[in-house]
Amino acid sequence: MNRLARILVVLLGGITVASLSSAQDDASAKYAACRIHVVDDDSGWPVPLVELRTTHQVRFVSDNAGVIAIDDPSLLDREVYFHVMGHGYEIPADGFGFRGVRLTPRRGQTLTVAVHRTAIAKRIGRLTGSGLFAESHKLGDELAWNDGRLETYEAGLCEWNESTSEFQIVRTVWKASDGGPPPSLAEEGHPSFWTDAAGTRWLLFGNPLPRIQIAANYEAWKDFENWKTLTPQKTLRTVVDGVEIEPHSGSIAWNPYRQRWVSVFMQRFGKPSAFGTLWYAEADSPMGPWGTAIEILSHDNYTFYNPRLHPELTPAGKPILLFEGTYTAEFANQAVPTPYYDYNQILYRLDLDDPALQPAQSSANSFRP
Repeated sequence: MNRLARILVVLLGGITVASLSSAQDDASAKYAACRIHVVDDDSGWPVPLVELRTTHQVRFVSDNAGVIAIDDPSLLDREVYFHVMGHGYEIPADGFGFRGVRLTPRRGQTLTVAVHRTAIAKRIGRLTGSGLFAESHKLGDELAWNDGRLETYEAGLCEWNESTSEFQIVRTVWKASDGGPPPSLAEEGHPSFWTDAAGTRWLLFGNPLPRIQIAANYEAWKDFENWKTLTPQKTLRTVVDGVEIEPHSGSIAWNPYRQRWVSVFMQRFGKPSAFGTLWYAEADSPMGPWGTAIEILSHDNYTFYNPRLHPELTPAGKPILLFEGTYTAEFANQAVPTPYYDYNQILYRLDLDDPALQPAQSSANSFRP
């Protein structure tokens, strides 16, 4: 089982929040901390990346299990006001416009904070970096989980060897040991396969929309001379107000449930974050034209770039679309980096039968990939 699949097992299948057992409370007591569980007020699912901040700026951020461990003696056994911030999740505002909760943390106790999802996309959890379950570890949970480290040490072309069940290098264009930064490769972007009306199969690269077209065969893939450059659609019109927006990065995929091509992309110079607002759109062909786009996720003065669809992780008949992206304080307006989460990959889910997506979904047609 690959690392992404293992993380999905933990995030999607290994965590339940319908009840909090006495064993959890016992663990909290053993580790002399108060457990705060942040959950979606609609589904009860744990919500990672929700920040609780005291009035004197002590910050706590929920981990992949939606857990925060409070062990600060100055905050225990007294009522504390926590501002709640969650990038698409929030607490109702009070009469002064503040969004927060009053809690009295006690050692060995479990408290629940229910947040309301305002974004269409649902946050699943962080995929990379250390401390995926850092807060849970403080309470004695998920201790068998070992964080992995990811770094680029080589770039080039490789192929899968069926007999050895491993990738073999075809062409190396850069090695970290040789020094210098990784090159900007011609095939930069995300791949997808497409069969045109004439029955010819192609490999497309784009970020988000296709800009490189290659015959889907081994010889063409190896020969840069036969790669065809495409001119992707420059802008898409939004559903709400018809404003033209420019895609910056993202990916496309054929979706069997929708029977159309779908795209999740980041907007260049969006609001409230210049590079943190994501949109969803559909098309009959990967070449376009792409239909009106609807906002599915945004971040409060934080960047979330290069969203990558993962159609391979969802069964063909299910109305679920998974995508990840890079969460970083870079390119934001003096944003304070989020501990553990900054410059790491976070996984989200879209339910394609969500009525909120209907304005961007036209009726299916007879087109097939």
